[in-house]
Parts: sequence; C-alpha cells; structure tokens
Amino acid sequence: MALVLESEKDANYLINEINNGLRSNVPAEQSQALLKFPILVHRYPFPVVINAIFSKIVDLFRDGSNFQRLSILYVCQQCAQHLDSSKVRNSDYVIKIVLGVCHSNDPSARALAVRLLASLPGLTADNCSVHSAVCSALDSHWPVELEAAVWATHRLAPLSPALSRGAADRLLASVGDLRVDPRTKLALYAACCSLGRAGGDAIGLLLDRLRGELADCPATEAQSVLLRVLTRLSLMSPASLPATLQLHCRRLLSGKLPDGDNSEANDGDDRGDSGGETRPRLRRILLANLLAMAGPAAAHHWTLAEVCRLVRFIEAATATAAASSATPAGAEDALVVDDGLQVAGALAHGDAYRLLLEAGLLPLLRRIVYANSADGVGIGVALALDVAVRIAVANRDADLAEELAALLTDRLPRSVAAAVEPALDRLLGAWHSLLGRFPHLGDVLFTPDLLADLLNVGGGDAQRRLAIRAVRCLASLTVRCRPGIDCADWLAGWLSKRQDGAAAEQIEAACALLFKTDCCRVGRPLPSQDAAVLSSLGGLNNWQAYRIARAASKHGRLGLAGQIFAQLVNSAQERPAFWLRGLALLCQAEANGSAGFQDVNEEDPLARLDEWCERLREALASFVSANGTGGDPGALWFPVAFAGRRFHFVAACQSFATLAYQLQPGRLAAVQLAAAADEADAEAAAARRLRAACVDADPGSLAQVDCLAWQMTALASLMRALAASDAATDNPPPPLPLIIPTPSASPTEDADKDDPMLDDADAGSAESAGQVAWQRSQLPYACATQCQLMQSIVDACWDRLTQLRSQHSLNSPAGRELLLETLWRLLRCPFCLPRYFFQRLQRTRISLHVTPARRAAANPEPVKVGVDYVLKVEGVVEQTGPVLLRRLASVAVVVAVRPHSTAASGSDIAAGFESATSARGGWQQRLTATLPVPTDYFSKQFVLSFNRRPGLYLIKVHVHPIDKTGAQWSAVEKERVYVRVSN
Repeated sequence: MALVLESEKDANYLINEINNGLRSNVPAEQSQALLKFPILVHRYPFPVVINAIFSKIVDLFRDGSNFQRLSILYVCQQCAQHLDSSKVRNSDYVIKIVLGVCHSNDPSARALAVRLLASLPGLTADNCSVHSAVCSALDSHWPVELEAAVWATHRLAPLSPALSRGAADRLLASVGDLRVDPRTKLALYAACCSLGRAGGDAIGLLLDRLRGELADCPATEAQSVLLRVLTRLSLMSPASLPATLQLHCRRLLSGKLPDGDNSEANDGDDRGDSGGETRPRLRRILLANLLAMAGPAAAHHWTLAEVCRLVRFIEAATATAAASSATPAGAEDALVVDDGLQVAGALAHGDAYRLLLEAGLLPLLRRIVYANSADGVGIGVALALDVAVRIAVANRDADLAEELAALLTDRLPRSVAAAVEPALDRLLGAWHSLLGRFPHLGDVLFTPDLLADLLNVGGGDAQRRLAIRAVRCLASLTVRCRPGIDCADWLAGWLSKRQDGAAAEQIEAACALLFKTDCCRVGRPLPSQDAAVLSSLGGLNNWQAYRIARAASKHGRLGLAGQIFAQLVNSAQERPAFWLRGLALLCQAEANGSAGFQDVNEEDPLARLDEWCERLREALASFVSANGTGGDPGALWFPVAFAGRRFHFVAACQSFATLAYQLQPGRLAAVQLAAAADEADAEAAAARRLRAACVDADPGSLAQVDCLAWQMTALASLMRALAASDAATDNPPPPLPLIIPTPSASPTEDADKDDPMLDDADAGSAESAGQVAWQRSQLPYACATQCQLMQSIVDACWDRLTQLRSQHSLNSPAGRELLLETLWRLLRCPFCLPRYFFQRLQRTRISLHVTPARRAAANPEPVKVGVDYVLKVEGVVEQTGPVLLRRLASVAVVVAVRPHSTAASGSDIAAGFESATSARGGWQQRLTATLPVPTDYFSKQFVLSFNRRPGLYLIKVHVHPIDKTGAQWSAVEKERVYVRVSN
C-alpha cells in the first residue's frame, strides 16, 4: 500500500479516515480519528465538510466515556471558530444531544457537557435551554461542575443578556447564603465579573451585596477577588462607578496613613490576615483596581477628593520606602509607590491632569526624581518622569518640558548601564510623548554625547542589548524630529572606525539611525557617510550586509544600496544572484538617473533618459530571470511589476520630452499633446491596477505605487491644458488640480518584529497599563518626502500654468518650457524601494468552493433552455502574519457567463471583468454581490438564466477582497464552471 503524506490527503480521504476511526471499538483509533478533525476543518472549512463529521462526533460524546468526552471537548475548542450557526446546519440536534448529557448522574460528565456548550458560542449563546443548564450548574455542590459553570458564564454571559440576568439572580441568592463554603463563594464571586449585560438594576443589587461581603470577609484572597469583581462590574455600570471609586480610595488611604486616628480602621481592614506582607499586597491590589478605573472611559468620574487621597498616599508611601529602603518591607513599599505612580500617569492622559496639579503632585514628583539623583535609574524615577511629562504635555508647559528633557537625557544612558529594562521603556515612552508636543526639544535628545554613551556602553550582554534597543527607539523618534548634521557626522565617524568589540546589531542600529538623519532630507547624502557605512561591513556576514542595503534602499540611499548589492552578487547562488544583480542595477539606475537631472543644461537630457531606460531594462530582465529560476515562479511578481512600471514611467517621460522639443504651435501640436495625455492616462491606469493587485502590501509600498500614478496624472492634466490652448479654443478648460495625499503621523501596526532594520519604529516591550502607546508614522520618511515634493511640484506647475494663461502665452515656447521643467523636476524627485519589494507582513488567502463544480469542458453540467440554474459560491477567508495592515471587511463576488467558443484568450476574459457593461467584454450575464465577512466565512447563491441558443457556456467566478477603508483589491481567487445548454 502506498504511503500518503498528511499534506497530500484531500477532504474525501480525511473524511473516510475519520469515519472509519469513529466507527471503531478501539479507544485509541477513536482518539486518532478525533485528532484529525481539526486538521480537516482548518484545511477545508466548508459546511458540507464540517456537517459530514460533526454529528457523528456529537453522537460519540453522548455514548462515549469521560475520556472520549474530554478529547471531544479539546478538539472542539481547537476549531470553535468554524463551528457556528453559519456552518453547522443541524445545530438543534447538537444542542439536544449535549443537553442530554447535562442530565447525567455523573458530575464529571455534566461538567464536560457544560464546558462543551460554552466552547461553541456560535451555536449556544442564544439558546434558552443552554442558559437553563448553565444556571442549574451554578447551584451545584460539586466543585468540578461549579467550576465548569463559572467558566461557561465567563464565555456566554457577555454574549447573552438573558443568561446574564438569570445568572445574576442565582448568584444574588447564593452569595449571601451562609451555608455556602468559602471556596465555593470565591468561585461565585469570580462568576459575577461577566454579568455586565444583566441590566442596571440587577448589577446595582449585586454590587450592594458584594460591598457587604467585602466588609464582612476577613480573608485576603477573598478581598482581592471581591475588589476585582467590584471594579469590573462598576466599569460595566457607570452609574455605580463613583461609589466604588470612593470606596477604594477611602480603603486605600485608611489602610496607609500612620496617624493614630486611623489605627482602628487599619486594624479592621486587615483582620484575619497573616504575616507582615498582607497590607502591601492589599494596597497593590487596590491600586491595580484604581488603575483600571483611571482609564479614558472612567477618568472623568474622579473628583478632587479622590485625587488628593491618591497623592497623599503616594507621598506617605514614598516616605516609608525611603525610611526602610534596606529591608524587605521597604522593597514592598517601593513597589506600592510605583503602582501609585502608574495610577497617576493614567489620570494625566485626560483632563484629570488639572486635578493632579491642584492636589500637589508635581512637587512630589520633583522630590522623587531629585532624591534619587545619585543613580536615578530605578523604575520609580522613570515612572515619576513619565507622569511629569504627561502633565507637561497636557498643560503645554514649555518650561517644565525643557527641564524634563534635560532629566530624561541624563537618565537614559544610566538606565542602560544599570540594565533596568522597564525604566528604559518608560523613559523612551516619555521622550516620544514629549517630542509629540514639543518637537524642538529633539536638539536636546539627538546629541553626539548621548549616542556615544549608548553605542560605547560597557558591561555585559544585557547592557549591550538594551543600548541597541535604545538606538533603534531613537531612530523611531525621528518621526517627530530629525537629527542634525552633527549626529550624522558622529555616526559616520563611529562606523568608519568600527571600534573593537562592536556587534553586528550595533552597526545595524547605527546605520538605521544614520539613514534617518537630517542630511537625507534633500535626498543627496554625503559621500563620506556612504564610505563609512561601506567600511563598517568588513566583519558582517552576507545576510547582515543585505539587511543594511535594503534599509538604505528604503530610506532613499540608493547609491549606497546599489554598491552593497553589487558586492553580494559574487557570493550568491543562481537565483539570489539574479535577484541581487537586479537590485544593484535598479538602485544604480535610479541614483545616477535622478542625480543626472539636477542640472540639465550641460548634456543632452534625452541621452540621459535613454541610458536610464537601458539600465532599468537590464534590471527588469534580471528580476524576470530570478522569478523564473527555481522556487515559486510567482514569488517575485511585485518586484517585476514595480520595476516594469518604473521603466514605463521613464520611457514615457522620454517620449514626452522628445515631443516637447519637436512641438510647434498649432492644431497638429494639440493633437500630439492630446495623444500623449492619453498615453499618460493609460500609464496611470496601469499603476492603479498594480496597486489593486497588492493585496497584502503595507501603506508605504502602496504610496510608492501611487506616486507612479500621480506623476502620470499630473503630466496628463498639464498636456491637456497645453493642447486646449494650442487648439485655439475660445474658452480653454482649466486644468484639474491634483491633490496628492500626504502622510500624517498616526498609530498603525506597520512593523516587522523579525526585521528591525525595516521598521519605522521599535516599540520595545509590550505596552503595560498606563504606558504611552507608541505613535508610528504611517509611511517611511523617504516616501513621505517624495509625496511632499511631488505636491510642491504640482502646485508650482499649476501656478505657472495659470500665470501663462493670464498672459495668453500658452501656445508659445513658454508652454513647452513648462512641460520640460515639470518633467525634469519629477525625474529629479527622490525615489526609494518599497518594503513590499522585499517582504510582506501579512498573507490573505481565500478558499473558494463552487457548487456544482464542473471545471472541465469535457464534462459540463447539463442545463435545459429556459430553466434557471442555481450556482452556490462559498468561501473562507484566512489572514495571517505578524501584523495585519489591511483587514478584510467584505468581498465582492462577480459571476459572469459567456459562450465557451468566444472565450479566446485570458486578456479578453480579464477585459470582460473590467468592463462596466457586459457587451464590451462579450459576457452575456454579469452578476455582482458584496458580502460582509463578520467571521471568516461567506456564502451566496446566484440564479442564472439560459434563454439563448443551446451550446457550451463558461461561468467564471471572481472574488475581490474589500478592506475596511472600502478599497477593492484585484481578484485573489477564481473558479470556472462549464454548462451544456440543450433543448
């Protein structure tokens, strides 16, 4: 018997294997069959496949043992996203079978049944019988069943108001029952966290009962659970939030103040606790709950009284921590101070910063910072600086911002030298917030002294790792403020010396920062900097040098990138050699071509354009060779297409320049200009089609493709205006203004966690509560510069065109000079390679299934003339990757019909789908439906009529994804069906 690999098994093969295994009486074979069900569902997530197996699995859940039920529960949790009402047709039967197990005499079986029902919210969230089973399980005295009921409440209550109300009534009666043991009460307390949809009255009664339990409950564990439940329920019911906030603040202050008036309250708060660490633990729990209530949704409920209590508590805790800094209790108090500062930092985000100023927090922060001036590297100092920065930004206090900038610059290298990673994260986050409001303070941050402290840091691997991370984060801060020429000179000098012991990561980070310095603003870097980068590559391997080269190409340093790529060609294999040679030729062509048009008076510009086109043609040929040499033949489609569009743009500019030199005023010139404008529009349309095909591209790469279309559109508008004037019309139409969208700094997920050399920012560690979110630029700086320069070129062109029209001199040599000047300026515009040229951060895949599926012309589907033909289209969307830059919101399904004899070529078929009318493409029927994709599945039935003459017909189905912005991509999945129409 031939061995069949798991990846080669189709749906029918897997279904047969699972059916045979489930029918077996051997438990091991049944378990193996169950484990294959997630493989089948994830590979073929269609209803017909799921329903073929799922009913039999449910029958096994009813008749099997608890071990088999546990295996089924594990399997269903793995593929729960596909087991919803849109795919499972017999959901009532499934719920009926599982509910039968809920009435078993075995508490373990009942618990497994409740967990299975909660694991399938797409089927059970709105079922009243399921709600009754969960509420009944909440009354159970068996711990295993009660834990299952609590877990089911957490899963289903947020989705069902009916279950929330029923569970609230059960819990309201059980929480106050003295016969319930403490362990069961803890589980019931935890179940209350998910009852936010029970209604205001039910939540209010439940909160009153829980507050009473908090006053009477002595155990620390119970108090921590109750505090968390009170906070979560209050956040779900804003009317109850002020009372809970006041309760937490009073409990925090009375538990902390050392005066004699509060000694009785302190003893009462902590009775029943053991050991000396109970009070700090309770304070930290209270502060964690206050931090949850200090977020943007609840910060406006804070009053001056609560803020004053918080500030007084931080002040007292700071004094206690300073007095006992050498003891374990002092360390606990220091952690309490840090938690209090996090709450204050969360409040400083909104309008509550005024309350912090009135409560006297700023003098306290100064004392915390300057009291630790000897080292100043702890997380407490970093938190204090972070809170002060937020207050300065919110209050727009420039004097305070300058003071904080000096302190941040002083503490940053100290935190690296001490290897305190949380403090470094806070300091960098504070810098990002500060530069967002006061960008001129970048001169305080970007100094050669700070770079020297970071890149020449001593110590071990931990210090070096944090220093590299700090330099990468500084590169991300260049979105707010560009470093000056002094930083660029220092970095170039450091790279040229390449001090002993410098790691490859340090060189990469220094190069990334150098590429973003202010000297690159005009796109003409200094040769000495390129030489410094080249000299630093001696000890790096080929992959590290390649990363630096593509980072240079992303930021517009094409001459440097071309030299590095050319050096790597000799050490590469066949396909990588073609790829690297194409990159080297493309970068050198762009660098030399744009540099040659800085001054067009010395040589013949047409000869330069001819040389530019020849080099681009060689680069394109090299990319085509790499795409066709081994590996996936479509892996390099975007580099081939993008280089081809760039070649067509330069070739079009060459033809336009030739036309401009030969123009003579008159109607013939008008005809030639109009034809050239049509050619430019065709090139712009081709660039827009390329953009629509970039399904998984990042925003920067899409903007680079847009630049090609914008340039052609601008030239077309200009030439049409000149043609109208040369045609001697009475009222020539004014040119349409071209508005090129410029990038704005906004949060985005545009990051590649595996390749920091391609990142616009390095976000560091995961964001903690109250930490400033990292703001990232939507487009790379070089791409943003190109967009802004293009907009200025277009604006200047329109201004000059308006001036010439007012002087009635458009049909003179002045119009030709304007066209040539616009061409030279567009060609002079800096250029950079998009990130999608090298990598894609996400992958979008649509699995399409058409019923009936007759894909061969030799075996068509028989259809009678005049009888409606129903075609069902189903699809599953899968988006994967480290980040999702373009999330899919809906799909456009296009179904078209034409006689098979006329479908001659693929280009004709594509034209038929592109046309707005069916007559142009030859399609007799064309149906379109836009389907939302709330989860990952879509389905639609189309009714086609064949009332024409008999014959063989071709039905083509295209699926166009539509992202959340409404942009429609090119078809990513296609299917075809053949039908034979007869009388």
